[in-house]
Amino acid sequence: DTTFVDSAGTIGQSAKTITNIGHGASTRPTLQTGTDDYALSGGSDAINFDGSNDYILIPYHKDLTDFNIKDFTFETWYKLSDTGTNPLFGRGGSGTASTSTQITFWSEPGGSRWRLRYNSDGSSANFDWASTAGQLNNIWHHAVLQRYKGKLHLFINGISLGTEIIATEGSPAAESFGSSTGYGLYIGYDGYGSEYFKGYMDEIRISKM
Repeated sequence: DTTFVDSAGTIGQSAKTITNIGHGASTRPTLQTGTDDYALSGGSDAINFDGSNDYILIPYHKDLTDFNIKDFTFETWYKLSDTGTNPLFGRGGSGTASTSTQITFWSEPGGSRWRLRYNSDGSSANFDWASTAGQLNNIWHHAVLQRYKGKLHLFINGISLGTEIIATEGSPAAESFGSSTGYGLYIGYDGYGSEYFKGYMDEIRISKM
């Protein structure tokens, strides 16, 4: 089950299981819309992340281990509440060899950029979009990150910020992440470090192609 961890305690200290039970079609918080296509929404309310220890955890699944070697699309509506590093999603663990494989996508206003990082066995490949688009606080924005045929495309509020070619950015982008079993996918947390998203997210979708 997918869980939302609200460690600040505003809805209690324990992790909450997000299910469709008891929700009508207009307020369903989680939904699988098709094969390899997942969506998550707060229904009529967006999900609030406090920036210190809140996150959504999607348990390990083989379909969520290969963001570096297969095509995917991640999209969400979001509203930032600070100018720090704000990870939209992350997956990975800590350690050596196959256990250290990671992927993180974040907004970084301090560096005037967006970044996707692949990390495998201690070496990393960073893909940067030099832009502050979509980084104003307290305004709803829309982000789409897509990997398609060896290229990474980022769209903020419907405008392309450019294309990054995976083949030119180092070996971690070509290594298989399938061996890092047991690690879930986090929304609002980098998945392995200490960075958390502060603000709101809604209508989160991950599509595998």
